[in-house]
Amino acid sequence: MKVFNRYTVGYLLLIVSAIIVGLFYLMVSPVTTSQETSGSHTFLILSQGNQSDIDRRVNFLIESNDQFVYVWEQAFGKGNVPPLVDFERDVVVASFYGKTTTGGHSVSVLDVRDVIATERRISFVYEKPAQQCFATQALEAPYQIIAVKKSDLPVVKESIERETECR
Repeated sequence: MKVFNRYTVGYLLLIVSAIIVGLFYLMVSPVTTSQETSGSHTFLILSQGNQSDIDRRVNFLIESNDQFVYVWEQAFGKGNVPPLVDFERDVVVASFYGKTTTGGHSVSVLDVRDVIATERRISFVYEKPAQQCFATQALEAPYQIIAVKKSDLPVVKESIERETECR
C-alpha cells in the first residue's frame, strides 16, 4: 500500500476544490444571459447594449424563430445568429431606443406583469441625460432583448421617459 505525503494530499484537495467551485460557477452564472425579476414575471435578458442597426424607437413582440432571426439580422447584420429560444414556452420582447448622437441613453424593460388577468403590461424605460449634463459625442443605438413566458393575454406597452442625473 502506497502512502501519500502531505503535499500530494494538499494538491489533490486543491484540485478537487477548484473543480467543485468551477462547476458551481458554471451552474449559477450563465455566460451571455442574465435573469431579472420584474413584478409578477421573471424574464431573461438575451442581449443588451448601445450599438444596433435599428435607427428608430420601436418595440417588437416576437413569437417565432423566423421573426426572431429577421429582427436580429436587422439589428446586428446578416450572418449573426440569435440566442436559442423555446418559442413553445416563451416570447421575445426586443426594445430599441433608436439612434442618438450623444452617450448616456438607454432602454430597458422595467416590468412584465399580468393586470387582473385581462392584459399583459410591458413597461419600457427610456433614459437620457438631463439637459444640463455633459455627454460624450458618440453615435449610439441602445437596445434590450428579453425572453419571457408566453401568455394568451393581449399585450399593452407602456413607455416611461426619464432623465438621468449628471455623473
